[in-house]
Amino acid sequence: DPRAEQSELEKLLAFRVEGMIAFGHRLPQGAQHVIGPDFPSVIVSSEYPGTAHLASITNDDVAGARLAVEHLLALGHVRIGHITGGANEVARKRRQGFEQGMHAHGLGAQLHCAEGAFSDLGGYLGMSKLLEVDLPPTAVFVCSDYAAIGAMTALAERGLRVPQDISIIGYDDTRLSAMPTISLTTIAQPIAQMATH
Repeated sequence: DPRAEQSELEKLLAFRVEGMIAFGHRLPQGAQHVIGPDFPSVIVSSEYPGTAHLASITNDDVAGARLAVEHLLALGHVRIGHITGGANEVARKRRQGFEQGMHAHGLGAQLHCAEGAFSDLGGYLGMSKLLEVDLPPTAVFVCSDYAAIGAMTALAERGLRVPQDISIIGYDDTRLSAMPTISLTTIAQPIAQMATH
């Protein structure tokens, strides 16, 4: 909610904080206008190259996405789909890694990408689109664990099982992915290492 983000940022500024650490795939609404020498900031999990006084700490999303493709290929899948995370740098890099991984194995013609978002609804809608193609994928790399939960919901509504009918791999290694009722394969980010930098 951009208005809520803007409001919270204004509260921080009213309390005269001296800087900001933001966690997420994008800066909060209005943050770019206040970052400067008197308000240095760090964003974790995203990059804004060329933004003065803003440091970023990220993992290699391109390499992580390639790992997801390699894992699915090792399981014997060749029709691998991807649910993207929308219009942001993290989503762009994860899609780039997916495409690189597929092309590296001569599977460029097999690319099936569906627009989604880093949310359960985004994953649900993306999976619904992937299931409408003539030859649906047998495995899907989803932009995030939360989106993967939405994708799994779309499959369950259609009577499809994970991983028996279709394999799913998420990204981020959230605590949610380890729940026994979900047991989602996921690409882990080294959060502890990222936080200490």
